[in-house]
Amino acid sequence: MASDSSTVRASGFCCVFVRSVNAKVKPENHFGAIIKQVFKTTKKTIVFKKLKDEEVQPVLSMIIGRVVPSYIPVEFNFSTKLIQKSLLSKGSFSADVVQRLLAEKGDIGSVAETLSSKLEVHDYPYTTIKKVHAELYELAVIGGKGSQEIKQNLYFDLFKKMDPLSIRYVTRIITGKLRLGTSHKTILDAISWTVVGDKGLRSLLDRAYGVRSDLG
Repeated sequence: MASDSSTVRASGFCCVFVRSVNAKVKPENHFGAIIKQVFKTTKKTIVFKKLKDEEVQPVLSMIIGRVVPSYIPVEFNFSTKLIQKSLLSKGSFSADVVQRLLAEKGDIGSVAETLSSKLEVHDYPYTTIKKVHAELYELAVIGGKGSQEIKQNLYFDLFKKMDPLSIRYVTRIITGKLRLGTSHKTILDAISWTVVGDKGLRSLLDRAYGVRSDLG
């Protein structure tokens, strides 16, 4: 991007890029906080605050529910039932509590967030963008015999290490239910507005994306 800080608007879509290559990661820059800002907006607003250059690609992948570009056939294959099994078998939560929360909230991510908030944890070392992306990639590429059990173990390990807000969105990502309403077209619009101040680059970006489907 041309400047250190730029605000981009495209059809109600806004990207705020504030790059700070040497800045330390602060709590408000943690994974959950970044994704929440995307989720809570009404006009498909994405706010990237103090992202390092190497964090942009992981964020662009994760806000569309992936950890790799779409041309790479890596999927999570992780269902809501598998999340429930992980919480029940690895945690100390009763089936009644999990089922009641799921009925109340209708979203397994919110259920995981609620249960996570009950844990007595005060330090969350795995909520930075790069760490979350690395852990999710490891979970996604596991396959073969016994992979379901390994996936459950990895998920519950994340559940214990992440803050409640981050585990909400991690759970939604791996079950394919992120529901941010953000597509690659929206992001390409934002890139065009960042560079030239309008959608004039969209045809060029569309061709580039057609050749290499990698938003980052």
